[in-house]
Amino acid sequence: MRLSTGWARNQGYRRRAGWLVVLCLWACVSGGTVVAASAPRLLNTQAALLLDPDGQAGIAEITQALREGRFNPLPRGETLFGFSDAAHWFRLPASVVPAAGGPWLLEVATPSLDRVDLYQRRADGGLATFAIGDMLPHDNRPVASRRLLFPVVGGALAGGDILVRVRSDGSIRVPLKLWHEQDFNAAEAVDLVWQAVYAGVFLAMILYNLILYLSARDRSYLHYVMFWSGFLVAHLTSQGVSQAVLWPSAAGLSNLVVVVALGWSVGWGARFVGHFLDLRNRAPRAALLFDAFTWLGLAGAVAGLMLPYGPMLKTLLVIAGLLVLACFITIPFVYAHGYRPARFLVAAILALLPGFGLVIAANIGWVPSTSSIERVIQISTMAEPFIFALALADRIKAIEAGAIVAERRARSLQERFSRALIARQEEVRRHIARSLHDSVGQGLLVAINRIGALRRRGEDGGDNGGLDDLEQIARETLDEVRGLSHDLHPHHLDQLGLDSALREMFDKVFRETGIEPSLDLAPVDDRLPRADAIHLFRLAQEAANNVVKHSGASRCDIRLDIDNDGLRFEVADDGRGLRDAGDGGAPRMNGRAGFGLAGMRERARMLGGNLELASAPGAGLRLSVRIPTDGKNMEEEPWHES
Repeated sequence: MRLSTGWARNQGYRRRAGWLVVLCLWACVSGGTVVAASAPRLLNTQAALLLDPDGQAGIAEITQALREGRFNPLPRGETLFGFSDAAHWFRLPASVVPAAGGPWLLEVATPSLDRVDLYQRRADGGLATFAIGDMLPHDNRPVASRRLLFPVVGGALAGGDILVRVRSDGSIRVPLKLWHEQDFNAAEAVDLVWQAVYAGVFLAMILYNLILYLSARDRSYLHYVMFWSGFLVAHLTSQGVSQAVLWPSAAGLSNLVVVVALGWSVGWGARFVGHFLDLRNRAPRAALLFDAFTWLGLAGAVAGLMLPYGPMLKTLLVIAGLLVLACFITIPFVYAHGYRPARFLVAAILALLPGFGLVIAANIGWVPSTSSIERVIQISTMAEPFIFALALADRIKAIEAGAIVAERRARSLQERFSRALIARQEEVRRHIARSLHDSVGQGLLVAINRIGALRRRGEDGGDNGGLDDLEQIARETLDEVRGLSHDLHPHHLDQLGLDSALREMFDKVFRETGIEPSLDLAPVDDRLPRADAIHLFRLAQEAANNVVKHSGASRCDIRLDIDNDGLRFEVADDGRGLRDAGDGGAPRMNGRAGFGLAGMRERARMLGGNLELASAPGAGLRLSVRIPTDGKNMEEEPWHES
């Protein structure tokens, strides 16, 4: 996953999401005040119900049942009847429709019902019959609307009661409302604005998060898009919008789309929550549960293409209910165990509670099922995509913060490893140097002394048997061992201190090179502990060797200054300079890669400083190192031995 845009992107994302909220709320408020309309009359308290278990009874049988008084009243005005294979017959007395002031419309206010038939005997003896619903073409409706509407008459025009037959494979909810046509048109205009705003909010958030996914490649954004796209399709279809706009001539397609969209939304919703909460690492057992919900939902979407609508809808609703229950348990659990981004999902749960509460209250009958109640429910769901959007932005912020912490930790571990490695290297060098000096060197010195003694004894004989050559070889070997010992570890640094060791080293490096060094070295023995002194010594040694080996210079100025900010070491020559010091890559000296410079940079970093190079081809090189001395622990270990 790329995290190239950083916190600024998250801040911009939150600001844009906030403006979308303000715009949509303004549109909702203004949309609700476009025009005033009288509320419809809810007729369920005046209705009576008869169940036809197998759904085979015709109008003649139902008329006979009406005469026999077999219809049961609905004194509490029930509207929800659940899943049922039976046909529900509702009787409304003709008196519910006023005699004057029409035209009047009867609405069965659940657009997703499969089939609704209306029968009304007119005064002229004729029987008005209408059939509408999801399983019938939208184009054949008596009133061109996404809602289920019937024209009805009252007074002298009505010759009998109104009979409404409802049958559906889905949940049967039958709010019966009487509208004046003018009031309905005004209310529908407002509601269409609201539906457009509602769908527009979801569509905008879906498209915006799709763009963010294509940019950030964080799968949470893709899961978010998949989840809300399924939810939006299911909502628009259940509200009758999809059939009215997309397939007005088709019959039965809405049920198929609802099942597929519901399964799709359940599957991707489970995947979104599982990935967002990082359940694989934070709660592995919960991760398995949400993976199961994912595959069950997506399998249900595929099965909905082949299996009957009713059983599949029931199954998916059960899966969705269990998923919601799992979210109610898992999200607070993860948040309580320290995963801060989960707080937005907790907020999303709380935002849903008013909507769920009103749905339950309306279905029980505690509150009337009005458009205002439905709008409150929709507002609570409309808040969800914004909360999820903020959750995604916060999650990116948390990931970036974690990446920064991990990077700092890795850098600290790398620095500690480098320091330990170099310290171990210096320790090994010191050990080998002492072994060469104390053991091999002393052994060679003893051998030289004995060879000299043997040579003196044989002087009287005239022939010393090649002892002179042997002594010369031993002395040369001793000199080489001493040189190797000094190169491995500068004994003068331990014995005399950094000041003397630096001067002795520079004198040795530049001796017989033709380069005239100019030394301006301030005393620094009391400014660095021994662990840091060896790094400065090695850095100065490498810088001097680079001048001798690669610069082609005739003069070299070396300075070591002390000020309030620390130490400043500088080496400047008049040689060829660097070929590509400013290319951002590894500097090169005379065509050779500057591995020594890389080591010098590392030692400068370990001293808490930085190394700078200033050069141009043919203009020499200036190397400077700034080393802070504040906080150096001088009591830890002396830098030279007594």
